[in-house]
Amino acid sequence: MSAPLSADLSADLSVALSRLRTAEPPGPGPAATGFALAPLACPFPVTPDYAVRADLQKLGDAPLLVEDSEWPRWMRQKRERLAHAGALQRVPGLDEARLAALAQRVATAIRSAVPDGPVDAAGGLPWAGLPAGLPPADFLLGLTLSLQEDLVLMARDRQGELTAQWLSVCFPSGWRPADKLGQSMFRIHAPVADNARLQQAAPGLEQAMTGKGPFLRHVWTLAGSGTLHKDPDTDAFAGVRSIDDLWFRCERQVTVPLDGDASLFLIRVFVAPLRMVADSPARVELLRRALASMSPAVVGYKGLGPVMPMFPPCSVPDLSAPEPRRPEGDGCAAAPAR
Repeated sequence: MSAPLSADLSADLSVALSRLRTAEPPGPGPAATGFALAPLACPFPVTPDYAVRADLQKLGDAPLLVEDSEWPRWMRQKRERLAHAGALQRVPGLDEARLAALAQRVATAIRSAVPDGPVDAAGGLPWAGLPAGLPPADFLLGLTLSLQEDLVLMARDRQGELTAQWLSVCFPSGWRPADKLGQSMFRIHAPVADNARLQQAAPGLEQAMTGKGPFLRHVWTLAGSGTLHKDPDTDAFAGVRSIDDLWFRCERQVTVPLDGDASLFLIRVFVAPLRMVADSPARVELLRRALASMSPAVVGYKGLGPVMPMFPPCSVPDLSAPEPRRPEGDGCAAAPAR
């Protein structure tokens, strides 16, 4: 079993979190360091030949972190999820010395890549309004409460296997963080349909994650609502009657090497009405072809069966609309991608 949330909180941070839950906005945010917010835009990484593969690309000049004007609302939802949804997981036996070393590597990597980011030169967390000198578990929790990204720390276990040692995943796409705790990349991807190439690439993927990069990849699907978290126990398309009701869901995944034997895995979720993302005939055609290329196993794994009839292979659905629908509930506001 993973340690309960309370076991990962010092008394000081518990007080700070209690204050931040009710603060408006919840912490100073990126403005505290003059960090430039990204435009409200959802990626559209759709290709006509859908395939399950690693597809790691060098991050290059792309930003490590993508924070936007929705940051305050995301932080409120993160705090709710961390308190009640099992979003924070720590592998049993991860001692304080090892956690402290990993936390220091994370702080150094983020500070080096993003000087005006969430970690300052002293090791404090200005976006969350938290000081330097926090215990390592508190620092990591404060960091996740600074970012729209979810965080996973992959590190070598006592057997030397790279496994998920610490997770703060508030917005998973149809999986439970507790199920991935202590798992290797090979086992994490075991449930994925058509995963042969992904599994074959697992050893090389681990080497790339820990010793090279940063690397970037995207994963996308369709959803029936704009919720940031996709619960595996709910009907993803309940109430969906037409393409008008569909949402585009995308994960922007970044791996950051941590001194050769560990990796920080960042997951940034984007959710936007499908009409706002597939906003041109070319994009609509790409989406149709990608869906048509999916194997039955992939369609089943993603739970896309109920919506496939909306995208017949020989016709292009009309996604034009006079006025794009704004996200509702806890969906992520997003403007048409450029």
